[in-house]
Amino acid sequence: MLLLLSVFFILTEAFYEASNDKAISGVVEGFNRAGNAFFFLLFMVGASNPIAVELPLWRVVLGYLFLREAIFDYFYNWIADNKWYYIGKTKFRDRFYRWLFQKVPNNFILFTRFCVGFMGAGMLIKY
Repeated sequence: MLLLLSVFFILTEAFYEASNDKAISGVVEGFNRAGNAFFFLLFMVGASNPIAVELPLWRVVLGYLFLREAIFDYFYNWIADNKWYYIGKTKFRDRFYRWLFQKVPNNFILFTRFCVGFMGAGMLIKY
């Protein structure tokens, strides 16, 4: 359940950041942030409900970040009509990735993000 919620919130975040329609984007952003806060608070208080899990907080946060790293850019580029391997130019993270991946083929970027996403999904699954 935690894995599905994480994927849902990552995809809605990518949608509102890439969307050109400001009205829909604002509604989705508000829903995304409220949902993130609500589920994070439920997790922190250990509420006894279907989404409460017995995972350490570090594992949930790291799993979410890894999963976001794996799928956010691809969904963002799809919504914004960019090439699937497009890396931005403004943020520090984008400049670092441009430097890191300038000499490797695009398939290597896909492979590394697949590995990171797989690790993140594994951290979010209770086993």
